[in-house]
Amino acid sequence: MFNLMIFIRSIIIKYIGKQFYKSLSYNSYICYNIHMLTDKQIYRNIGLFIGMIRKNRQVKEGNEKLKQNNFILDGKRQICSQSKLSKIENGHTVEVYPEEIECLIRKLDRKPENYSVTVLQYESFCYQFINILQFGFRKQLIDLFDEYKATLKINDSVFYLSEMNSIIDHCFDYYLNENLPQNEWIDEMFGYLPAFCEPLAILTLDLFTYQIEFFYSEFNQTKRLFDLTLKLKSNDHFTNSIKALTLYRIDKKHESQKIISGIPIDQLNKLMQFRLYRLDIMMNQMDHDFTKAEYGLPEFDFKTSMISKYETSRIEFIWARKYYINSLYLDSISHFEKAIDLNPEMSVFSFFYLMDCFYELGDYNPIQKYLVVSEKHLNRFDPINALFVQFIDHLINNYNSDSFHIFLFNKLLPKLKALHSDHPYIGLFRKYLLVIAKENRQYKLIYDFDNGIQK
Repeated sequence: MFNLMIFIRSIIIKYIGKQFYKSLSYNSYICYNIHMLTDKQIYRNIGLFIGMIRKNRQVKEGNEKLKQNNFILDGKRQICSQSKLSKIENGHTVEVYPEEIECLIRKLDRKPENYSVTVLQYESFCYQFINILQFGFRKQLIDLFDEYKATLKINDSVFYLSEMNSIIDHCFDYYLNENLPQNEWIDEMFGYLPAFCEPLAILTLDLFTYQIEFFYSEFNQTKRLFDLTLKLKSNDHFTNSIKALTLYRIDKKHESQKIISGIPIDQLNKLMQFRLYRLDIMMNQMDHDFTKAEYGLPEFDFKTSMISKYETSRIEFIWARKYYINSLYLDSISHFEKAIDLNPEMSVFSFFYLMDCFYELGDYNPIQKYLVVSEKHLNRFDPINALFVQFIDHLINNYNSDSFHIFLFNKLLPKLKALHSDHPYIGLFRKYLLVIAKENRQYKLIYDFDNGIQK
């Protein structure tokens, strides 16, 4: 019976593989080196996931039944030994029987499945998703979404598969509807990534990259994001572009450029071309040589290319910062305003630089306008953004009030000291803190602030 199951599974893998490569046949530049998961790897991942869910629930609920010594009991029967459960939950290589996994899943009050087959379907599906993001068009992604709803979406109530569906749902929502997930969802899903197949992890890290870029000013998961990204084994162009962006963000520009130079940009779709163009601008935004003619944004059909408002507005933001760094404030304001027109949520990210541009030009009237605009979107962002908006509001409206000083010393300063010294808000805030210190002859403010910031 066991040999028959192995034979049946091998036939399924071959079928899935044929269907997968058939679906990729519209482009001749596929460079995947695909190794489908084995049964052992599948149940290792699910064992890891069981441990994650059990431990999280035990902490949240304080349920004694979720402790290991109780969790292994199914009535009077022992599902497995406690030492074996520890190995299962830590992903150690042991002989795991599907019956044991099913019993442990039911102990979590969840529905199990025949994972040997379904996980391979998900793995194949995620490779198709990535392939379309490299070479395809919006219409093909819509067709893939219809296929997903007809085949995989039915697993929403199944343990492990429902969490994979949640990630796929958010990926489609971003690329088809320009919606990014809430921060809380990111915090929850981050810990689950080691339990998923690599193509799903790639899609997740891609989504996290843009979530972090747009809605976090200080995100405690950033290092984990970078570490997980650089550990990816896939060598396709999509994954390499994510790695290149990650390397740039940790100041490894040379390594990033080396990866980019190996990506055949003319063979990719508009989404990938746009991302590589954007990364090129990011790498060169500190270039102070403005004698060369500025090269503008290439023409893209945004309705068919899957390029979101977040990415298009970010291009304008990058150009705006480039002008800002060179004290070209009028040009900077023009690009900041374009970024906000493309995506009003960008007002929160752009506001502080916009405000500083107007401040340097001695024109304070527009600041109030952007205060109002940015406050509409603050709930999506890290709380430090809301505090900084309050700081600017105090600065231009009730600068000498007691409430301003209470807010400054009791709320804002402690939060700012938790940021790293290279955070953009630090430099901006220090400029205004210096003005306050001079006017009030409180120079120790600057000394204490500089010594309190993380280097």
